[in-house]
Amino acid sequence: FLYRLSTSSAPAIGWEPPSGFCACAAVQAALESRGLRHVAHKKRVGFGSNPIGFLDSSSPANPIGFLDSSSPANAIGFLDSSSPANAIGFLDSSSPANAIGFLDYSSPANAIGFLDSSSPADAIGFLDSSSPANAIGFLDSSSPANAIGFLDSSSPANAIGFLDSSSPANAIGFLDSSSPANAIGFLDSSSPANAIGFLDSSSPANAIGFLDSSSPANAIGFLDSSSPANAIGFLDSCSPANAIGFLDSSSPANAIGFLDSSSPANPIGFLDSSSPANPIGSLDSSSPDNPIGFLDSSSPANPIGFS
Repeated sequence: FLYRLSTSSAPAIGWEPPSGFCACAAVQAALESRGLRHVAHKKRVGFGSNPIGFLDSSSPANPIGFLDSSSPANAIGFLDSSSPANAIGFLDSSSPANAIGFLDYSSPANAIGFLDSSSPADAIGFLDSSSPANAIGFLDSSSPANAIGFLDSSSPANAIGFLDSSSPANAIGFLDSSSPANAIGFLDSSSPANAIGFLDSSSPANAIGFLDSSSPANAIGFLDSSSPANAIGFLDSCSPANAIGFLDSSSPANAIGFLDSSSPANPIGFLDSSSPANPIGSLDSSSPDNPIGFLDSSSPANPIGFS
């Protein structure tokens, strides 16, 4: 779980203890007791540099100090029951205040292992794409079928947690009028508090329809290259101003179509097991030819994330 979180955007990441950190053995033991040997041993198995400074609030890239209650930005110490602000130890069954160990089926009080398909009592593993019974991994951005992780703020592609008011980055609950912080229902014209329906030009109160170039009041149509005022059309190769069409193999300037096996210039489809030329799908444990999932700790056959 932690390995996937820490490597979701950089498979080669490792971790270094903060300067002066003297509880490495205790932390390592705690991690290993929860089956997280691949986190505690990443440095040892050669995962390379650690620019994000996993657990290290002195890293410019990680000022919040994930799991580090000494960081002023993370006094709660997510998963750290020694933090005065997090005595419950979210996901930590060793905390006296959280014997149930939410998501931790090694806790006697939570044998069902909520959301955990490795628990005999929860084979479906709701939100867990490694469960054969839930391949789509609803809300799970590690599922190849749901990379955006709809409603999942842990997805690098959806940090704001679209429609998810529990996301720290989206407490307002974008589009979610049931969020106490967003009774106005941002983008939701059916909310009594938001008849204006931000981005919704069909709302009588929002004819401007932000991002909607068909609205007479918003000809610029942000990201819409058919709008005369926005010819650049971000990621849109039919726009004269963006012929490269990032990741778009239909663009003459990007025939290689990075990771796109439908591109004539990239039949191998790097990391794409649906490509006839790359059935092994390096790093892709969903490929029948690569169940070990080289470097992929979400693969049942490779929990250590072979490097």
